Amino acid sequence: MIYKAGGPLNCSRHYYIQRSEIEKCIEYLKNNPVSIHGSPRTGKSTLMNRLNHVFNSHHIVLEIQMARYQGLGTSVFFESLAREVHNKTGWEKDIPEIKDQLDLEEYLIRYLPKGDKLLFLLDDVERLPSECAMPLFGMIRAIYNASCSNTETAHSRIRFVLGFSEDKEEFFRDTNSPLYNVCVQVFLQDFSASEVLQLTNAGFRKNTQNIAATIYKWTDGHPYFTQCFLQSLSESSNKNTELDIDSLAEDILSNDLVLQTLEKVWNTDPPKYRGSICQVLDEKRTHVPFRKELEAHGVIKSVVIGEKDRLKIRNKIFQTCFERLRSVYKEEADGEKES
Repeated sequence: MIYKAGGPLNCSRHYYIQRSEIEKCIEYLKNNPVSIHGSPRTGKSTLMNRLNHVFNSHHIVLEIQMARYQGLGTSVFFESLAREVHNKTGWEKDIPEIKDQLDLEEYLIRYLPKGDKLLFLLDDVERLPSECAMPLFGMIRAIYNASCSNTETAHSRIRFVLGFSEDKEEFFRDTNSPLYNVCVQVFLQDFSASEVLQLTNAGFRKNTQNIAATIYKWTDGHPYFTQCFLQSLSESSNKNTELDIDSLAEDILSNDLVLQTLEKVWNTDPPKYRGSICQVLDEKRTHVPFRKELEAHGVIKSVVIGEKDRLKIRNKIFQTCFERLRSVYKEEADGEKES
């Protein structure tokens, strides 16, 4: 067993925390479609893989990345989904003509063998253009409504899990959205301090409480960065001192792609988010005035959280990154004034 940072974890090969969200998904799927929400690198795809593992013994499971269908028109998109089903199940030699969500729904209902159950795990749904997403959501709602009306039909044996890496609250709050009042939302949480310790204990034998506490100090339980520290520490020659963990933080701050994304946000032109970030760093922003700005930029929303009546940067890694960017910006600005 090894630690792995980035990408879905293989739970037979990688150290993994059994997250409470999976139990919620299993329970909610008994009656409703489910949506899983988590910013990039917080374990959403790994959770999808776990659901695949749990359900594939008694369901036909299709785990599909929606990013593959970004550039397709509506008819090609639904035909492609039908082909995914066909390739997985081999129901019929020829797929009937599929032009829209109504044709796909009819295909699923007509050819799903009695007793078989079908589970769609659709990840990165926010990548779909609206002309594909809204009909898809309409089909999900239609299948859900039909299953509520008659639990003996094939509709009741088709389930959906939708994965979102960006906030799309309009899909769930807008009363005109097909997912409104139908899809149950599950939000991924960061690891608790005890879960970080549990993950540390899985791969280390000595000094685990100190290691876990120091990692938690930097990450606040962010799943990806927690794995980054543990993976790097497990590969280092000295695995026991706080100094080594702090030095690993320097490597992460210098090289990590997630933090390079934050730098791009900081350097956005015009720099409309820079002042807001600085106010969050100085703990001068409350929820209400910053809400619209948060919703306008998904990357920022994933690194800023609420704490009581204030907003704060999500963890010390993100905070240190922004503090350094601010320091560089201030030095450049002072240099321009002097010249």
